[in-house]
Amino acid sequence: MLAPMITLPKTRSHWLLYLITLGLISGILLSQKLWLTERLFPHFPVWQAIGPLPTPYDLWLLTGFLCILMGSAILKSRIGLAAAVLLMIWLALQDQMRWQPWYYQYLLMLGVFAFSGLKRDSENSTEALKLQQIIVIMVYVWGGIHKCHPGFMLLHEQVMIAPLLEKLNDGWLSQVLIKSGYTIPWIEIGMGAALAFRKTRNLGILLALGTHLIILLLLGTVKGYYSNSVVWPWNMIMVAMVLCLFYRSDLQPFPKMRWSHMSLPAIAVCLLMIIAPIFYYFDKWDRYLAFNLYSAQQRRMLVRIDPLLVWNFPKELDAYCIESDQLGRYKALSIIRWSYSELNVPLISERRILKQLSQELCALDNSKQGMLFYIHYPHIPENPNALFNCTQLDSIKIP
Repeated sequence: MLAPMITLPKTRSHWLLYLITLGLISGILLSQKLWLTERLFPHFPVWQAIGPLPTPYDLWLLTGFLCILMGSAILKSRIGLAAAVLLMIWLALQDQMRWQPWYYQYLLMLGVFAFSGLKRDSENSTEALKLQQIIVIMVYVWGGIHKCHPGFMLLHEQVMIAPLLEKLNDGWLSQVLIKSGYTIPWIEIGMGAALAFRKTRNLGILLALGTHLIILLLLGTVKGYYSNSVVWPWNMIMVAMVLCLFYRSDLQPFPKMRWSHMSLPAIAVCLLMIIAPIFYYFDKWDRYLAFNLYSAQQRRMLVRIDPLLVWNFPKELDAYCIESDQLGRYKALSIIRWSYSELNVPLISERRILKQLSQELCALDNSKQGMLFYIHYPHIPENPNALFNCTQLDSIKIP
């Protein structure tokens, strides 16, 4: 009896390519201002010479990229995919706020197809699927590893399950929900490990489906409103990719990977997923590029603006201000709220980004005394924080 069509490497590869394309386009459409030049939130190019293009060339570039991506997926063109990957890198170099984890994952997965092939039943196609499996597995494994610290429990209780706790009395069920936070990191690690081997794969698939369902419920239905909408398609696409890559598949990435058959770019992709995230713990790799997600390790930045300076600031910033206890009950600009509200993506809270953003804001303050910056870790109180004004910006060390 013939195996179902979906078990063929060619068919799996093609379905996976369609899913990556759909997920990438959905994420971009939900965060349109992130990809265009005209916006209030600053851009952070890697080099000033390669900064965002002026209007309307920015729109032409984005439209051209999306057309090449869709055309390459339909025609299964490796040359087209290679062009799409190069355009993705160019877009990322133009603004580091685009270094979102879903964008990075899709970039790597498209890179595997661009440099490893999509041929029917070929060894290259089989090995490419193994690499794709490694990428998905390591997203889960590293996501779990990064949550193995006390701060995650505060995030779990105060943010993730807070809407549920509000609806329950302070009884045994509330305590069960709170204590469940201790199991989440190990479930994620175990889920990735289970997907890696044939005998435990079905368990890994069930854990992945349940995990993403719970995430979507916590992001939407439980709260009564839909938050962080840009990661909705990512979670749904991840479910589909797990089924496409692992359901009824005999491929095992780690025990039987034929490294000699892989191109150098493909090996580089694999090393980026397995090795590079380790360097996050040595301050040599970005948090999001290490798939450090919902782990309570994000820095938060608040800016108290002197009332005498308000006239010099865009009126649109008022919508992103909150009343801050940390700054003496003063009204303060929340950079995270600004990022979510205007760009619909979380802030890339790396030190270099926060410092450059502070410089951008200080350019509006001629006195250099009218703004007070506060950077801290809201869920890790024991971590150091920083409080400084524009005159101290050059000497301050951001924690």
